[in-house]
Amino acid sequence: IKSSTMQTFSAFSALVWIFARFPAEAKPPGIVWYQKQQHLFAAKEIRRYVYHTTKQWLHLHNSNDSLSDLLKTQDKAIVLHEHDPALTDRLSLGFRIRQKMGEQSYLLKTTHLHESTQLFAIGADSTGVLYAAYAIAEKFGIRFRLYGDIIPETTSEFCLPDVDEFSEPTFEIRGLQPFHDFPEGPDWWGENEYKAVTTQIRQ
Repeated sequence: IKSSTMQTFSAFSALVWIFARFPAEAKPPGIVWYQKQQHLFAAKEIRRYVYHTTKQWLHLHNSNDSLSDLLKTQDKAIVLHEHDPALTDRLSLGFRIRQKMGEQSYLLKTTHLHESTQLFAIGADSTGVLYAAYAIAEKFGIRFRLYGDIIPETTSEFCLPDVDEFSEPTFEIRGLQPFHDFPEGPDWWGENEYKAVTTQIRQ
């Protein structure tokens, strides 16, 4: 019995040493989105464009809790949420955010918390969060045109950009005014053409 006990203790000690010597690997890069279901669409848009440019598939996480536990095991993360002073204080971001943000505006800020890197995309509202998502896509080399997206021909290694910028619309109402003075103009558009334009215009 003593021999069996000693063997069990030795095996347990060896396992403790292994886990202490080789800690759990950091989770793969991901996107954390908060609050509203609309933010999930923004997260999926980022994931789609990042994959096009880096072949890195980002995992999606929905959380309203503190980021501390998540970021301690997450090497790189993109965090999406609307501007909310109470939520911002609870997240302990390590930087200050202006108290008021105009409609559709957003903030992009790279931080280094818990020995990992985060890119915060904070929108004044859901539209601001979506604009922030497309701004992040541009940081990875994506360009947007009315006829479609321009994707780099070659891929690069996934790396979060180092940014600190605030953006807000110059005009409250923005849009397109298609001209009708050429053969392929809106007069000849069908359902597919209008869907293509109204889908692409948000970028």
